[in-house]
Amino acid sequence: MQLVTRAAQKAENAIGGTGRFAGTAKHTYTNNLINRYQKMFGDRGLETNFYFRKDAGRGYLDVVQHNTWEFRQN
Repeated sequence: MQLVTRAAQKAENAIGGTGRFAGTAKHTYTNNLINRYQKMFGDRGLETNFYFRKDAGRGYLDVVQHNTWEFRQN
């Protein structure tokens, strides 16, 4: 969560502004920063620009962290 927050803050400081063009630029900046960080320091399980399509609708999520746990008794 801290990585995503810092990346968004860096995008805001670097680009600023409002409106759809500034928003798109900030999203692109943030996605690139998160992806570059994960390549440099290892995968943190974050997926950017995640497209979903379900019964209720479809769209893009900025960042998704998939968590899966399996409990087994040995």
